[in-house]
Amino acid sequence: LTILFVPLLMTFMLRKPPRAALWVGVVVATAGVWLMTGATPSGLGFGELLGVSCAFAFSLYILAVNAASPHETPWRMTAGQFLTTGLLSFATCALMHAGPHYLSPHMVAHILVSPRVWMNVLLLSVFSTLCAFGLLTHFQPRIDATRAALIYLIEPVVAAIYAMVAV
Repeated sequence: LTILFVPLLMTFMLRKPPRAALWVGVVVATAGVWLMTGATPSGLGFGELLGVSCAFAFSLYILAVNAASPHETPWRMTAGQFLTTGLLSFATCALMHAGPHYLSPHMVAHILVSPRVWMNVLLLSVFSTLCAFGLLTHFQPRIDATRAALIYLIEPVVAAIYAMVAV
């Protein structure tokens, strides 16, 4: 839904509607996503509301990157995003109830001192987070936000194709 929210937000909130050719892309992409997800309305539950909320939040993020980029360097923006996300994730994990899979303090300490865990965290942080969002923040402001949303739509399409091939 990000592909639908970005141009709508640009049109109604920023008063900068995308060009007509991009609207054609938005309509085709929205129809394609609808077809990929089964093309049947199945109701609106809590999971769907969370999905819509995430799509709306990411749409705001796309517009915010374009709005902030003239005033900031991409790498400073990436560092700020990384730090903020890390702190919020840490606070969320620290405040959440452990549930049925409670880890004792001894088990947590064992995990925290394991070099293998830290190597995985480092690899995931550097490659999938810092590089991805660094590149996104560096290159996205050079194009229209709607075009960026269309490009980001490639990710779930490739993931769906990969899932079909892997199974």
